[in-house]
Amino acid sequence: MKCGLTHSLSAMRAELRDGVCRGLHQYVSAAVALTAVQEEICERVLLKCADAARIDHKVTILPAHVQAAKANDAELSAILPGLLYEPEVKVVTAAAVAAQKKRRAEELGVSVDDLSITEKRLKHEREAKAKGLTVEALQAKKDKRVAALRAYQEKKKLEKQEPKVVA
Repeated sequence: MKCGLTHSLSAMRAELRDGVCRGLHQYVSAAVALTAVQEEICERVLLKCADAARIDHKVTILPAHVQAAKANDAELSAILPGLLYEPEVKVVTAAAVAAQKKRRAEELGVSVDDLSITEKRLKHEREAKAKGLTVEALQAKKDKRVAALRAYQEKKKLEKQEPKVVA
């Protein structure tokens, strides 16, 4: 997995020398071991986040994917208890979407299968009311525009197909 991260052994050694282990004798092998541990932790975190992104059908790891990976993995939660920025992110599952659709269908008094049709009808009614038209008149205007667009596209298609006569 390549992600452009580099872990510097010299930076780790300097951190040990100037930070936590100031005044103590450090071996180079300690810096090597800590750098390896750091790389391993980063790799695991990135793999878990990449899996969460793949499940969400995304190619970019977003904060929501980090949050989902942390929530779904006990080891990751233990390693990174307070190190991650935790925005208020809703982790949406298929079960949550299904429950939301079911609640909406019950509100409208229709079956879940008819929900999208009913919502489209309600949307058309709101749109017609906003324009001061009936649903039928609004649909007639839309049909007219669609017919005009199709005629224009057909005309352009025919123009491309006509052979050009060169004299």
